[in-house]
Amino acid sequence: MTHWSKTFIDASEMIGKSFNVIEQQKERITRAGFIDVHEKKYKLPVGGWSSDPKLKGLGQWNLLFCLQGLEGWALFLLTEVMKVSISIPL
Repeated sequence: MTHWSKTFIDASEMIGKSFNVIEQQKERITRAGFIDVHEKKYKLPVGGWSSDPKLKGLGQWNLLFCLQGLEGWALFLLTEVMKVSISIPL
């Protein structure tokens, strides 16, 4: 997942639509005119590694979300943005 995350971020930045926006959200929302903006960060693991039962469950669902979406995200970004050609064996 770490390798794919870097690849996705690189590809998204190539088209000017960065996926790496979490650190700028509060500033962007404030700049858009919202006032009294409060930021609260939540842990969201990927996978069932957490010893906390709630985070473990969330992590398992988040991993499923990532794995289910990975093919579609990868195919678009790799073929359309990064121009990687794919050959499908017959």
